[in-house]
Amino acid sequence: MGLFDALEKVLDIEFAPDIDISSSISNIHLIKYEGGTKLEKEGESLKININELTPEERNELLQVPPDQLEVNGRVLEDDAENETAAIENGYQEYYDDILEYFEPILSDLYHEILEDALHLRASIEEQDLTRDEIHERKRDIAKRTSADAFYLATLVTAGYFDENGGLRDLYVDIRINDEYHGRDFQKELERLVDKKLLCVFVERDDLSDEVTTTVESRLQKFKNNEQIHDWLDIRGIGPKCGDTIDTVVETLEERYIGIDIDRWKNGDQMVVRIRPHTVGTINI
Repeated sequence: MGLFDALEKVLDIEFAPDIDISSSISNIHLIKYEGGTKLEKEGESLKININELTPEERNELLQVPPDQLEVNGRVLEDDAENETAAIENGYQEYYDDILEYFEPILSDLYHEILEDALHLRASIEEQDLTRDEIHERKRDIAKRTSADAFYLATLVTAGYFDENGGLRDLYVDIRINDEYHGRDFQKELERLVDKKLLCVFVERDDLSDEVTTTVESRLQKFKNNEQIHDWLDIRGIGPKCGDTIDTVVETLEERYIGIDIDRWKNGDQMVVRIRPHTVGTINI
């Protein structure tokens, strides 16, 4: 049995027309992100997206004799079993509790994004993913679902859907408010995600002046329209982001009278919480 016959048998698929099996394949790689097809051909490389394989397909792939996965002296180097184990090790039991809690109050699309982002979070917790790799995987989720998914996925990986992450409190506030109904949570969350009124995420190459402008713009939206919730966060990972956030906070405290700002660290992550209703007049 040849290589492509073996893969077609294992994966129970036929190669797409754009995969020319007669061309030279010099190596095979496992790729590990949400979205896309099971198999992709790029130049002389054949990529197998194990995140799109079922557990049965992953197990069957591991049973294929190595000589059947050998092409021009190169064999499958990455270990699908190790990758799957890493995700399973990182996937905490309370992730299922998160999915169960939000299933009745989220749209199918948002719940799908939540589930994908939790699997990404498991990968982040168990593997040494670079910032670019994390962003790439979030973009993959967004391409497959919606434009808002990148920001929403970042909220998930930052813990906002956790028990004390803030969004459950928002749901409770909506549920007990006479002007709203519990089902309005999805609508409100969509608006907050669209306006990015939950958190300003800081990257290490962001300039403090630009972040300050962004924060002030979001605070102005709180002032122009009464919000259900009463906080806006600034969050960044690492010393560089921490220095940027410190500068932003100093600027805001100098500029606005009475502004209430709390700050704390969550591991290597700096978190700042602003109470927008405390933002007074600008110091002259």
